[in-house]
Amino acid sequence: MQAQTLEVGAFSVAPWIIATGNDKVSGALVDFYNQDVAPRAGVTLRWHGAVTVSRLVEDLRLGKLQFSPILTRTPERLQQLRFGNTLVARFEPCLAVLPASPLKQLNRPEDLAGFTIGWTVGGKNPDFLDNPGINMDRTGVPEWELANLGKLRLGRIDAAYFSNPLTPLFFRPIASVQYRLVKIPVPPIALYPVYPPDTDPALVARMDKAIAKALSEGRLERHLSNYLPPE
Repeated sequence: MQAQTLEVGAFSVAPWIIATGNDKVSGALVDFYNQDVAPRAGVTLRWHGAVTVSRLVEDLRLGKLQFSPILTRTPERLQQLRFGNTLVARFEPCLAVLPASPLKQLNRPEDLAGFTIGWTVGGKNPDFLDNPGINMDRTGVPEWELANLGKLRLGRIDAAYFSNPLTPLFFRPIASVQYRLVKIPVPPIALYPVYPPDTDPALVARMDKAIAKALSEGRLERHLSNYLPPE
């Protein structure tokens, strides 16, 4: 029996998903799903180039894509999409700031009053940052990570938001700016696989089983280690 082919989309969040240009992506999750999940679930994956989160949600909702490896559950998205039940990753949000920034530690949202913080269009940020005194500057390009680090270097933003500390660690060797990380005191962000709303539940169940098995074997951690610079 021929394996079902799924059209796959994702937003860039290196080293998990890396936008490489020419409508292609690479990264730990690409390797993980191609090598460790798809064969067990009886599917093949056709990866598309990275898009913004808002575009990804819309393409999934309309059925232009059949799968995405990770996405945060929100009440609105739960109404629009079908999520898998296997937790793929937990992200711990942080801010990248210039070494001379007065921000040393975060305790409450008011600590960021007057700050302009770079993020991406359609991305879900912690409620901690939903404060009227904080200006969220949302970048509308798929390669938002380097774009926001460039804004930080030029002083156009006071901090760049990252959903997890591995992303700025990945870009440290190639970013043209020195920065340090400040942890945001919020619970970790849970990310799940996601599908169009009318996806066959049997497919979701097969994928969940394959993902859970590969995660239990430590496969994702091994792929991540291949993309991170030496400490």
